[in-house]
Amino acid sequence: MKKLTLAAIVMMVIAVLGTSCTKTQTAPAEPGTAMVTLHLGINTDETNDTTYNGSTMIQYENVPAGTVVKFVVNSEKLQENPVAGYSYDKLTYDGTVDASGNVVVELPAIGTPYDVDVKFPDLELDVRRERFNTVTGNDEVITETEIFTKGDEAINVWDGAVIIQEHNY
Repeated sequence: MKKLTLAAIVMMVIAVLGTSCTKTQTAPAEPGTAMVTLHLGINTDETNDTTYNGSTMIQYENVPAGTVVKFVVNSEKLQENPVAGYSYDKLTYDGTVDASGNVVVELPAIGTPYDVDVKFPDLELDVRRERFNTVTGNDEVITETEIFTKGDEAINVWDGAVIIQEHNY
């Protein structure tokens, strides 16, 4: 009976010691945010590109409202200590241009700055131009359809950042 009681006590001590050593687990920190505002301009009216003294100066009009701009975030950049060899997702956020030519988007961010890829869509728009009419001998305004393209850009964001930039096609 003494051996059984001693064995039971030893087992209880081992069980208590085994369960009392717990590791403190911390949840990964949630990323903060960065606010990005882009003003998008495009030259669709070439008839107003002349100053009062005749010099050429491009006047950009607003990109049409409803145009969607994509912001691509590599989720690996949201990790303070990324795991080597892990395949992180690409997160895509859409921003829609408003009537004033601005697109505003809230992106995830951490304290360490990282680059976000901005993908601008191709736009097929009418462009107003002046041309000389050889038959009448006068200048006239015409409208031609043109496809505008703009390459991808990278913007740098970090937690708490408020980014305001202007981009033109």
